[in-house]
Amino acid sequence: MISESMQKLVNNQLQVDLNSAYLYLAISNYFERMNLTGMARWLMAQYHEELTHAQILMKYLNDRDGVVEIRAIPAQEVNYGTPLQAFQKILGHEEGVTASYQKAYNQAVTEGDTQTADLMQQFLREQIDETAQSKIIVGRLQLNNNNPAGLLLLDQELGQRTNGVAAPGTALAAPPAG
Repeated sequence: MISESMQKLVNNQLQVDLNSAYLYLAISNYFERMNLTGMARWLMAQYHEELTHAQILMKYLNDRDGVVEIRAIPAQEVNYGTPLQAFQKILGHEEGVTASYQKAYNQAVTEGDTQTADLMQQFLREQIDETAQSKIIVGRLQLNNNNPAGLLLLDQELGQRTNGVAAPGTALAAPPAG
């Protein structure tokens, strides 16, 4: 059985992932309105990935006889500025998610819950890729410097992504091998 403090910790991380999903859903729809359908698709894949994370956390709590708390999700903005500004927001968000998982990992280690620490460490490993992808996109948008042709090329590349994890620095949108 999971302790009360670890149950609270996992529920907090569940909230982080559900908030992330809604943020990505909102920005995806923003890009749809801008006719940047590739960026919209990339973010929709992020949305689904965050929902998968939430499902993993819920299953973990249920498997350890914990109680899953489904909390309210704050309303999201509808405008995110330029694509660069939107992806800078995404990058900042990913850095915050990483910090949240790091704090959760540290607490689990301190309390001696190796199972929860292991779960948090798995998410921390994935955050390396999440943050790296966002940094690459921000960097490419900065290099682009409002060049419409460059923006459309990046949009096309991002639109090739499936729900699999893309390889950072290579093809951001590469479908998973297999």
